[in-house]
Amino acid sequence: MSNHLLAIDDEPGFVAIISRTAESSGFVVDATTDPNTFKTVVSTTSPTVVLLDLQMPDCDGIELLRFLAEAHRRAKIILMSGIDTRVLGLARGMGEDLGLDMGDSVQKPVRPAELRTLLGRLRRRNCRPDRAALQQALDENNLELYYHSLV
Repeated sequence: MSNHLLAIDDEPGFVAIISRTAESSGFVVDATTDPNTFKTVVSTTSPTVVLLDLQMPDCDGIELLRFLAEAHRRAKIILMSGIDTRVLGLARGMGEDLGLDMGDSVQKPVRPAELRTLLGRLRRRNCRPDRAALQQALDENNLELYYHSLV
């Protein structure tokens, strides 16, 4: 299983920053501004980390937390928002009550370096890549060979 980040935010520019930062941190990324696309990705894949904006015009972040719980996803959930940290804490508690694996909350705006550090802590080490991840690495010339001599 590869490191797979699913992110949703209502700001396309921030979605692009999240995507670039996560990819450079070793994640396969699905990032969107659309709640329906988010739900489709949740239904068809198994993300290891979900980065979820709580405040979006077309969909409430709490609704997406409920959807994740109903889909029985075991991803680490990271909430982010520009709203008061107390509200983030309440939403985090609600996610825990729903049985979700809630991680740190992030106050927006998030700097790429801060996001990179957070994702680095969440990245699974020594995971076995799936066929799609290996093919992508081959296609993008992103494989590095290391060997250890026993002599």
